[in-house]
Amino acid sequence: MKKIIIIILSVIVLAAAGIFGFVYCNLIPSKEYKTEHFSFKVPTSFKFIPNTPGENDYLFESMGAEIHIYDMNINCTPDIAGEYLKAFSDEKNTEPEKLTDCPYKGYFYSAESDSEGDNKLHMIYILGTDTYFLEISAYCKPSAEARMKSAIDRIVKKVEYTSDYRISDKPEVYDYEWLSVNTGSKYYLIDKTEDMKDSKENVLLRVNELYAQADDIGKMSFPKVSIQVDEGGTPAAERADKLYASKMELQDKYKILTRDRQEKFGFTCEHIYFEFNLKDGEADPLYSHVYYFDSGKYIYLVSASYRNSSDEDDIKEMLDGITIKDIK
Repeated sequence: MKKIIIIILSVIVLAAAGIFGFVYCNLIPSKEYKTEHFSFKVPTSFKFIPNTPGENDYLFESMGAEIHIYDMNINCTPDIAGEYLKAFSDEKNTEPEKLTDCPYKGYFYSAESDSEGDNKLHMIYILGTDTYFLEISAYCKPSAEARMKSAIDRIVKKVEYTSDYRISDKPEVYDYEWLSVNTGSKYYLIDKTEDMKDSKENVLLRVNELYAQADDIGKMSFPKVSIQVDEGGTPAAERADKLYASKMELQDKYKILTRDRQEKFGFTCEHIYFEFNLKDGEADPLYSHVYYFDSGKYIYLVSASYRNSSDEDDIKEMLDGITIKDIK
């Protein structure tokens, strides 16, 4: 009898050890990784897949699932971040659920995905602060949903925002050699100069001005002002003529298309205004103003686009914040 009890106890101990080992390896985060703005820990069963895009982008495999964790910067509040991901997903998503017992505001939602003929569940978490977010995305079999969700729930509870950046710290005036832009606290500039490296013109600067922290998903992309400075190259009037001619060839696309000159930024600008015809399913038109002007050896291009006529005041505020420097 004593022998049987010992055997039973041994089996219980081994089973408990096995359960503990499974929970520790598969669910309890212990191995730390870092992105530019966050640190997070994953269970030891999460196998890191090398050759992922970069230090802010990690790919893991565990429990037959693929887990993608990356650092992202989007110009919205945490409350809008979940809506943003949902809006740009190809799947039919459930409503985002607010994360609880989490150090930062965040959301979770899941959706069935069978785009490759293999029925899988797509689980997405997003959490963060001050326009920086950590997204955790997992594709797993429906049978593994509970285990995978339990593992990721444990990960998000230990996420840390390690950056010193706060949205309140952003500059209200962006100063460059050729101009300055007063964005105030409402807007911000994002540098796109590197994206123009293949341009035929000698681009010195390209920046976009947008809402710094939109509390409406529609305000994340518009209103927008783009500013470009080129050294020499094609004169302003010639560029405006070329743009206007290209649009005239497709004038059926536009409800309004005009070409004139306007006084702006202390210069006589070549000005083009156009408004697109609405496409099927579009609720709002797209209004755009484009200004070209010469300043000594530099050519300036300023474009302003917005979806709603109510955004005209925002556009005026953005454009009024641009000051062109007097460079000899």
